Amino acid sequence: CRVLNLGIPPDHATSESLANWFLKRNILVTPGTVFGANANPFIRMVYCISDDEIDQCCNHLSNASLVD
Repeated sequence: CRVLNLGIPPDHATSESLANWFLKRNILVTPGTVFGANANPFIRMVYCISDDEIDQCCNHLSNASLVD
């Protein structure tokens, strides 16, 4: 399990908003609210790739702008 803190910008105040941002980029994530109200604004990603590929994805996401 990995936690990646992306510093969610104000225009993604809900996990649903952030999940939609990812979906527009063909990345499926689960809004945190499916796990309860306290899980907002978190999202959950499930990956079926190697640890090296996960590290690369995390690096790309860390450097990405989450603003449209």
